[in-house]
Amino acid sequence: MRVGQIRKRDRNETAIVAALRQAGVRVQPMSAPGFADLVCWTPRLGVLLLEVKAPRGRKTRLQNIFQDAGWPVQIVRTVPEALAACGLRVP
Repeated sequence: MRVGQIRKRDRNETAIVAALRQAGVRVQPMSAPGFADLVCWTPRLGVLLLEVKAPRGRKTRLQNIFQDAGWPVQIVRTVPEALAACGLRVP
């Protein structure tokens, strides 16, 4: 990412973050190239890394490298997928 460049966020990320927080998940959005979009914490599962993708979105080369290095990142595209990834009951 170049200096001054703003990382593009997927449109569904705002709704996902809001739903996770409402369900009691601690959520920190991240903006490092290749790193997961969201660092989440739940009392039951601890720290989770979520990568938010648009319905047809694909991982970048850097994201593949990050995951291939062994980081457990889960891809989520919807609120129900994000809730399930955090071990929460999907409404």
